[in-house]
Amino acid sequence: MVQQAYLTDRVLLHEGKPQEYGTQAIARDGRFEPRKLRDLDHVDQRRASVGLGSLAGYLARMAEHHAPEPMRVPCPACQATIEAWPPDVGETRTATCPQCGQALTFRTAG
Repeated sequence: MVQQAYLTDRVLLHEGKPQEYGTQAIARDGRFEPRKLRDLDHVDQRRASVGLGSLAGYLARMAEHHAPEPMRVPCPACQATIEAWPPDVGETRTATCPQCGQALTFRTAG
């Protein structure tokens, strides 16, 4: 049942729908958070029904094993390092170069 929950969430997100169990996360501002999720108030009940622990515990374990870090890209204007959290599918994020102020936009298809 656990693997089915992971697969279900991946398929739902791929179809542009919110996930059910919160098995798919994204790094944001130094922590992990679930990607689009249906009915956050009842996610731990759904997780328990398939043998998964709490969402909070899952995200904490992820952070323990894989420190969430922003992506680092060179500024096209001055080559300084720009740090930005990656966008989720269909999302647009903007980051500004700390040295020259140039704004970069990051987006993913979806």
